[in-house]
Amino acid sequence: MARKAESNGVKETLIRLFGHDDDRSLLTKLAGRDPLKQHRLDPGSGSNVFKRSTECDNLIRNLLALDTVFNSQDLVCQLVEGRVKPEALHQEIQRARMLLEQKLHAYGYWFDRLNSLEAVLKEQPWLETFALEDRLSVDGQGSAANKGTPYALRAVQLLEQVEEQGRSSLLSSDQLTEKAWALYRLGLTEQAVTVARQAVEADAEHPEAWMLLAICCINEKRAADQEVARYEFQREEADPMSGHERWAEDMRDMAEDRRAKALTDHRAVVFPALLYWPRDHENAHRGYRYRESYEQIRNWCIDWLFALTKPNTSCLSTGEDWLRASEAQGLFPSSSWKNNPQKHYDRWMGEAGSTRLLSEVETQVAMRICAECDEWVAKYPNSSPNYSLFQQGWWKPNTHLTMLKLLHVRYVLGLPGYELARQSWIKDFREVAGWDLLSVILYQPALLHALTLHGAVSGLDELMSYMRGLVDTVAKEQQGKISLLTGNLLRRVYHHAFARADFSRCLSVAREAQSFLEQAKAFEPRELGMDESQSNTLSLKHWKYLELRAALEIAPESLEAQQALLSVAQPASYFAEEAAYLIQEVVDFEFGEDCYVAPYGQSILSSGRWLQTVEALLDAGVYTGQVMASRARELVAQLEPLVEENKDAWIIQGDLNAGG
Repeated sequence: MARKAESNGVKETLIRLFGHDDDRSLLTKLAGRDPLKQHRLDPGSGSNVFKRSTECDNLIRNLLALDTVFNSQDLVCQLVEGRVKPEALHQEIQRARMLLEQKLHAYGYWFDRLNSLEAVLKEQPWLETFALEDRLSVDGQGSAANKGTPYALRAVQLLEQVEEQGRSSLLSSDQLTEKAWALYRLGLTEQAVTVARQAVEADAEHPEAWMLLAICCINEKRAADQEVARYEFQREEADPMSGHERWAEDMRDMAEDRRAKALTDHRAVVFPALLYWPRDHENAHRGYRYRESYEQIRNWCIDWLFALTKPNTSCLSTGEDWLRASEAQGLFPSSSWKNNPQKHYDRWMGEAGSTRLLSEVETQVAMRICAECDEWVAKYPNSSPNYSLFQQGWWKPNTHLTMLKLLHVRYVLGLPGYELARQSWIKDFREVAGWDLLSVILYQPALLHALTLHGAVSGLDELMSYMRGLVDTVAKEQQGKISLLTGNLLRRVYHHAFARADFSRCLSVAREAQSFLEQAKAFEPRELGMDESQSNTLSLKHWKYLELRAALEIAPESLEAQQALLSVAQPASYFAEEAAYLIQEVVDFEFGEDCYVAPYGQSILSSGRWLQTVEALLDAGVYTGQVMASRARELVAQLEPLVEENKDAWIIQGDLNAGG
């Protein structure tokens, strides 16, 4: 689905260039001044929409970078316009140097590059033609270990500003959130989390603070997962009972403790973060700011909701479990259960299969996610909601598992739109289901139970029909893999036999391949291991051509080869489409021009070799029987129009032209 093009306003430009819009106010002011004003679409109006160009991007980057150093819009604009004399420039550099020396660790990036910056600016360069960071080099006396970016200074200045405000009055939730984000951008994650928690204590619905906590939670969990995997690998590689193995086990256990703590914080953070996630009012299709992080948090919420409402997956063998299964199919063995369905529901689903384990915030989040899905369905009724709901990964297989979990959550909560969502999921899942996806469900009891539960809502007939369809899909997929493997292995055998001049083996291999495709009714696989400019399908017609190609080599002495040459009833129609039996080769990637080439030399049809061989056998009296002789003469008449008389001459002339 095509997306609506985004505008090039102040906010969008900052996010595109830097990944955030912290400098909206500053860029808005600079947009009204001469250096940048000329790069607006309409300089005479008040609209701050920029022309998208490399020059404009470089100028914006350089303006913000220079303002970071000098903290003066007037000076920055004068520098761009070349109105600053070298003496004045040197004084400004010295003033900046003294300031940066006081906070060397935070301002290290620019401190180590000021001499380079002075040298570049003395030349009064055209700042629209390059990015300053590409021209600056570390001074000889600079610290090589001091790493940073030219824009990290903005976070330091924001931090200082908030801290200064905090010296005279209590910080508001907005100011605390600004401070937390500044700490986060400086890499001080623990301090950022502490301040962000103070912000949500002051305002329990602050969207930016919750978003920061959720992003930190993502990073913490990811880091813990990586540590566990790394130390587990170390343990497996270590010698048994060695000190290395014990060390790796201890480190893995510590990493697992950190992961457990991250998961403990996880549930408490992701739900309010999603509930109060800031919306993107300027882009209706995107819906929410930082869409990728939003979807990741939302998917985690769905995982949590499913884990808290998943059905009882115990074996249905006891009397009580039989009663549960009976109600699942719409049967009520006891009238008392009819009168108290909630009692039976709790027995069948188990404590985890109810809403009792959900908090109020978690229930609100579940309702919000389902409502978001319903909005997309209403807006695009003829397409899958996955395209809009999962804008950052609708093509990923686990998307369908996430939607199954959400479907179950909707069912447990009794939210409206369940049947429409169920039918939509069944339709989408049937189109993508394969063994890889189904095997994930089979080995997770809760997912398997959910699959069968929601597939049987309309009765067992629907469930059986759905299950048969999935089995058929897997069978076709497996047959396709078998066909791909068999076809390519036989093609390799044919090739080795042809290279060894064992044409009888070539003949038998080609016939075996045709028999396999006909009997298995398998799809015709593509040939693997070819040059990037070539592609080929191992079709029945391709194998027939290879059979004929081998038969030509041993026709005088092989009865099977002689019979093979007469096996095509109507060669003109059978081999009418070159794409059906020849190798496609791209001759010009730029313009997409291609041609078709025959395996093992020129085409046996257009070169006349098939015709000549049959004629020679006929003249030699090989085809003695009335039926075979008649068929041979008929084939000769059919092959004659297919021969290109000047083909050899064209090839020779083409080689001469290429060589000359």
